[in-house]
Amino acid sequence: MGVTALALLGEVPEAKSWLDATVKKFEQHLLPKGLAPDGAQVEGATFWASTMHYRIFFMDPLRRVTGRDLLAEFQKTMSADVALASIAARNQPGYGQSHQSVILSPSYGQLAYHSPVLLFLAREYRRSIYQHLALWDESLGRIQRTRFITPHGEPLLFELGGYAFLWCDSSVPAKPGDEKLSWSFPSVDEAYLRASWKPDDLLIGVRKGDLVVHAGGQPVLVDPVDWREPEAGIHIKSVEDKGSVGTIVCTNSTGETLAVELHRPGRVLIRRRLKGDWQWSCHGSPVRTGNTLTWKKSARLEVRSGVIVNWEPAGYTPVLSVGFGKLKMADPAPMAFPRCTIRPSTNDEVVIEVSVLPDH
Repeated sequence: MGVTALALLGEVPEAKSWLDATVKKFEQHLLPKGLAPDGAQVEGATFWASTMHYRIFFMDPLRRVTGRDLLAEFQKTMSADVALASIAARNQPGYGQSHQSVILSPSYGQLAYHSPVLLFLAREYRRSIYQHLALWDESLGRIQRTRFITPHGEPLLFELGGYAFLWCDSSVPAKPGDEKLSWSFPSVDEAYLRASWKPDDLLIGVRKGDLVVHAGGQPVLVDPVDWREPEAGIHIKSVEDKGSVGTIVCTNSTGETLAVELHRPGRVLIRRRLKGDWQWSCHGSPVRTGNTLTWKKSARLEVRSGVIVNWEPAGYTPVLSVGFGKLKMADPAPMAFPRCTIRPSTNDEVVIEVSVLPDH
């Protein structure tokens, strides 16, 4: 309604009242309450980008047509911390996979969905880090073709890539600067640790028990938890960052624990205490040698406590669906991923070390 009102302002008498109503809605609800106070989007992983899209689509032309600058007035509510925390790697053209370039996000919510927004925010607020991350997207300007196709054959496409041509300001330098490397979002029970601002470096994310470790350009450990079941996950207890070492500690009511300890510049220790085996998947084609997985010239994962009891190079095949699994989707690019099962040591503990290889 707001965009229509701007287009018809001065031509249709009712347009002024439509515009006033939309501005009021933005001022009182959509801007101050669209994101949680910590910057997260409580509706889900991809909703930060869509929230920013609909804000920009209205506020940018509002300023051009009327001079009213909500972007300046509400700058504090335009937080991109979720994107800074979760973008892990360069994004290649083609079908994306979950966690491929943005961890804890589905295949359609990867960097191609975030980058146009980051370009706009870089231009608007002169934030070099936004430009830096946006340019990791090597599909900038293209239509995003997702892996979701309805039972009737309709592909899910996003045409947001074209906004890169409108929103990119090449005068904004693309460099990280002195930015923080850890984040905590209590509103959604998420935390992140980043080794650096280099693409394909170590990045760890935890959400309601979900754990994703990204190293050397691919997810090397993906452990999803059905967070709709309150007892299924473990919850963040503390997040600390002392510069050379960052930690996330999680626990639950049954005594299970997860501790992530990132040692900068290049390794992370994951300690998990649990009853029964621990099963997770990864991307790529790692080579297994005993208790060690190696991704050629990029990353290494070593089980230091516990033992790999089952290794399936193509053991996990994701099923695409929406509506919490109610509507199954066809997959134009089906993939099978490696799956690993680890048996804890006698004290119910698993310890894993992940490192980025020097040649990467």
